[in-house]
Amino acid sequence: MVLANQASSTSCYSDSDTTLRSWNAALLDCTMTPGAYLWRPNTEAEADAVRNKYSIPNNVPVWTGANDLAVADTFTFAIENSPLNVATPPFGTGALAPGPNTDCVQILFNDPNFEWSNVACATDLRYICELPRRVCP
Repeated sequence: MVLANQASSTSCYSDSDTTLRSWNAALLDCTMTPGAYLWRPNTEAEADAVRNKYSIPNNVPVWTGANDLAVADTFTFAIENSPLNVATPPFGTGALAPGPNTDCVQILFNDPNFEWSNVACATDLRYICELPRRVCP
């Protein structure tokens, strides 16, 4: 689905809604559609638009495509490999969780803030798939 506010993002999105999956299963589900990937929230406007489009309530975490599976504490987004500093995300607040097995990044909607944090990849969460507009069905 395309967002109502195309100024926030021209990508298409799909929502897992009540289907919760581990990070790896969510990534696999997204990539079953050619060109799609696990969501990369670029701006607060985009995150707001996605949240509103899919009526994601407060305190419901959603997977992002970011992880540090390749190099510990070096978070990058799957597919495009762009970096993410969880402690200082592009918008909202971040908290880098210490310890093993906290390799995947979630974003939590908590009005008026967005909160980023790394958690165990095996955690079952809601997820958003993103697809560049040029390849939307």
